Amino acid sequence: MAIQISRPETSTGLNMSMQFTPIKSVGITLAGFHNEIENLITTNLITVEGGTQMFSYVNIREARTLGAEPQSVRLNPQFVPVGEQLVLVGGSANVGEKLAEDPSIEVYNPKTNSWRTLRVELPFPAKHMRAFAYRGKLLIYSAHNEDGLVNIGLVNPGD
Repeated sequence: MAIQISRPETSTGLNMSMQFTPIKSVGITLAGFHNEIENLITTNLITVEGGTQMFSYVNIREARTLGAEPQSVRLNPQFVPVGEQLVLVGGSANVGEKLAEDPSIEVYNPKTNSWRTLRVELPFPAKHMRAFAYRGKLLIYSAHNEDGLVNIGLVNPGD
């Protein structure tokens, strides 16, 4: 078995974020990243023997990562795969100088590597809510409210 010496991984990255606030209560944030990587070091499964997995390190000569980031940076959101998309919902975001519930629903499309915000917002407060994929839609459940009622919402994230 020949041993190969791996070259060190090097990369050049660009991260950009722009924020535009046309009026005090409305803000738009765009963010993204781009990385050019040489000699990306990753692992490759060689074999499985008796339940033990054996790996080797592999250098990928050139690699590129790029992507967009959601509009809202959130604390404790739900990230749910629905069809071929990923839906980000709930959680808290910075509003002014404090954390507040974020009623927006954002959808990531891996095919186009892009985010979009749905026009519909959560129909009820999102404290301690849970979200699930259900028949191609987003099912949202919350029972954490003052009136003791269970809130259920069904949202179509679209294509």
